[in-house]
Amino acid sequence: MSALAARDGTGIAELILESLEALGMDGAPRHRPRAQAAAWAVFDRAVAGKAMVLDSTPVGMARDDAGGTAGPLLMAIGMLGGPVRDRLVEELGAACGAKRAELVRVAVSGWGGRRVGCCWKGASVRSQG
Repeated sequence: MSALAARDGTGIAELILESLEALGMDGAPRHRPRAQAAAWAVFDRAVAGKAMVLDSTPVGMARDDAGGTAGPLLMAIGMLGGPVRDRLVEELGAACGAKRAELVRVAVSGWGGRRVGCCWKGASVRSQG
């Protein structure tokens, strides 16, 4: 996944985002190596300055998933910027997610405020359940 992250081409971002939803071995909900690799690919893509359209899946995963998947997504969302990032930080702070909100803030400050081209496609930070 990481090798694809910095490449241009149609379908690469979609493949990465699709892989975020991959189930773990034998349907394991927490040990999901393909989803974790995809989360790091989203981060690598942000570092490489490649635009992505993020929907509610990576935002929800950043909020709710285990740290191995959520961490790189939180950092990528921090670097990508935009109103969804701001709402996510707000919600995390209000919902005992202060450590996750802090990781987003660290990514923003470490990235120097540069914004990567990004679109948010229907992303909402509210829980669906």
